[in-house]
Amino acid sequence: MISRFIPLLILVFIALACKTNRVQDDLNEKVAFNNRVMVTMKDKITAEDLEKEYEMYALKAKGLASKSSNKVLFEFDDSLISNSKMLAILNKNKNVIKAEKLTDASERKTTSGTSQRKGTANPTK
Repeated sequence: MISRFIPLLILVFIALACKTNRVQDDLNEKVAFNNRVMVTMKDKITAEDLEKEYEMYALKAKGLASKSSNKVLFEFDDSLISNSKMLAILNKNKNVIKAEKLTDASERKTTSGTSQRKGTANPTK
């Protein structure tokens, strides 16, 4: 009698274990974005210029997101300063056009499947 339920118990255990790991992975991803910001800088300003100015927060360029708009991904030590304070400081800098928080795909706002276009590609007659 009990032997009939063992496969069922194993399946339930596996399902719960997989769900727990997925939730933990989601939490780790959200934490990973707390120490990163995307900064659009004015022309003639380099990532090294901002790194020198904010070395007290261990600000380091991690990559160029857009060469044409001078947009760079930066990482900083979030044990020294919070993400919101780092954004506020960067946005006040005269050489920064915009500093923004990085978000993962699950945090981005989406429209509910509706099109933003006003016209249609093939109007009916």
